[in-house]
Amino acid sequence: MSDVLLAAIVNNAFWLIVFIVAVALFHQQIGALIDSVGSFSFAGGGFEFKGDKRATLVSYTVLGNILIEMLSEKRFSKRLTDLISTASGRRLQGFIRQYARDVRTDDWNVTFLKNVGIIIRRKLSSEAALEVFRLLNDRKPHDREILYELGVTLVKTGDQKHAEEAEQIYSTLLGSYARPKHYYMHGLANAALSKFDDALRDLEKAIDMKYYQENPTMLDTDQHPHLRRLEAERSDEFKKLRNRMQPAKVPAETGKQPA
Repeated sequence: MSDVLLAAIVNNAFWLIVFIVAVALFHQQIGALIDSVGSFSFAGGGFEFKGDKRATLVSYTVLGNILIEMLSEKRFSKRLTDLISTASGRRLQGFIRQYARDVRTDDWNVTFLKNVGIIIRRKLSSEAALEVFRLLNDRKPHDREILYELGVTLVKTGDQKHAEEAEQIYSTLLGSYARPKHYYMHGLANAALSKFDDALRDLEKAIDMKYYQENPTMLDTDQHPHLRRLEAERSDEFKKLRNRMQPAKVPAETGKQPA
């Protein structure tokens, strides 16, 4: 591998982490890149070798392109979330700003940007992630997944105005494309707004649609602070919700002899 590429990698700890993960996940593709005859295309990036075809890369943005490829896959983005530090999350935020500035909107990889927003929300803050999701929503205002993640981020900020905005988002989604996760997040937004009866109805609907199979901690008050007041204000009803999540017990058969 060229000295130029190695120097670029070690110059930044964040890119070093990305490089290590990328080699582990995409070693076959990278090997093909280095051994290619003249040029190679990967994740939307074009690479060209000069001289002995190993000496240099026209653009060391290979790392950025590999990062985009990884973050376009949910399973890889989850792995990367666990690996990067808070400081690296800030660098990733800067990378997204540059991406949004330099890449034409029609060429945006929306899945990549959405997954990056989720990572920033987990590593930095919901307020920091709002920048990404508002940017996406401005460009792709009718994308349901972007709207969903924008609503999640708004609720997680803990701000009352943001909760009102999130409630409107999920009301819109429920009116045209109702899904269990939409009822659940609508319930959290209503709980944040102290609309406890509405919140209970939403959460009950999500449970009836078995959303707890996808999100077993959906009523965990430690993970979801908005549910604490709901539990305090409607303790009996909240307990019933928990009980609805319990799997039904099959009564034991009696009076039968083994075959």
